Amino acid sequence: MDRRQKKTRAAIFSAFTELLQKKSYSKITIKDIIDTANIGRSTFYTHFETKDELLMEMCTDIFDHVFSDELTKEDTHDYSSKDKSFIDKIEHILVHIEIKSI
Repeated sequence: MDRRQKKTRAAIFSAFTELLQKKSYSKITIKDIIDTANIGRSTFYTHFETKDELLMEMCTDIFDHVFSDELTKEDTHDYSSKDKSFIDKIEHILVHIEIKSI
């Protein structure tokens, strides 16, 4: 993916996040997203087939970011610290997406 495509996707993610803070997922339209991102409809559809796909990809990116270090850790069988770590990760996810409701 080139720099321009990354910039466009970032604008779409940013617009979508902004909209999720204002209204529920079911009330957000593609028109809302493209107007907020200041892109054309065809540009949106170049990157995503649906609003659901956008949500799924955004969640995947966030989870990949948050849980990436888990792939490299050795299993210590220390479950108390894993519980705390999991809670910290969920809190980190919520910082990334401060959503009123989906």
